[in-house]
Amino acid sequence: MILHSRQWIDHYIGEGRWGQRTLLDQFEHNRDANPDREAVVDPPDRPDLVGTPARSLSYREFGQAVDATAAELIRRGLEKDDIVVAQLPNIWELAMLYLAVARAGGVLTALPLQWRATDVGYVAELTGARLYIAADHAKGFDYIAMGRALGFEQCLSLAELTAIAEGPVGPLPPVTVDANDIFTLCWTSGTESRPKGCPMSHNSWFSHIGPLMRTAGLREGDRQLCVAPLVNMTALGVLRILAGFRRHPGSASPADHAGAVGATFRAGHSLHHSGAGGTEHDRQAAGRGSD
Repeated sequence: MILHSRQWIDHYIGEGRWGQRTLLDQFEHNRDANPDREAVVDPPDRPDLVGTPARSLSYREFGQAVDATAAELIRRGLEKDDIVVAQLPNIWELAMLYLAVARAGGVLTALPLQWRATDVGYVAELTGARLYIAADHAKGFDYIAMGRALGFEQCLSLAELTAIAEGPVGPLPPVTVDANDIFTLCWTSGTESRPKGCPMSHNSWFSHIGPLMRTAGLREGDRQLCVAPLVNMTALGVLRILAGFRRHPGSASPADHAGAVGATFRAGHSLHHSGAGGTEHDRQAAGRGSD
């Protein structure tokens, strides 16, 4: 799904700001270069969040999960440019899902856990998403039941997703993914109106990661703690470093001269922080609407 005009793509490539590599390319580089390095670590309170033990995965294990999930999504009918809606806490499966959906040719739009039928239904209608992936239950709420009530064609629970990711890799046909394809669809909080979607391409994310890397002074092997919900721009900027990014001194193109950083992503979790202002949960608590 390429939304930028050819004129703007050529403009940013000409300026050396964009290139031809995708985040998938960069992740594959890191996986090959550092297969046994720790890639992602669950929050210690995962058992309280979703009822299963916390895990840490190496780049090899994480990459295997990406491939297995991408293959299963394709087997289930995911096609190029399809949008997948997810509602999961900050756990390794959500981090993995971003890469797996992209590997299958789709676009992941992950929503805050606080959102309920009003906002999730709005996103489903606007995007035409057919697949919904969510926690079985979190903090007493049945997300899968909500997804079915909203009419998603397929609802995949966290338990099913984990089993797929930890299982064998099925047939994985090649899918062409361009650096200008949309990688994520994030949303504003909808504090004053309906949530508004913000599509970001692989090249767009590379442009954002560079300043983050330089400002934080991150080096190869550094650990990063992500406490913001893994659905907003701040948290995703941290996750993107899993794919690897470092601008070499004097490089004219941060996208084409990227090297593997191979950092470790450590997830944190704050259920009551939307990361983007008010949510449907907040509005209902304030008496401003309900399902």
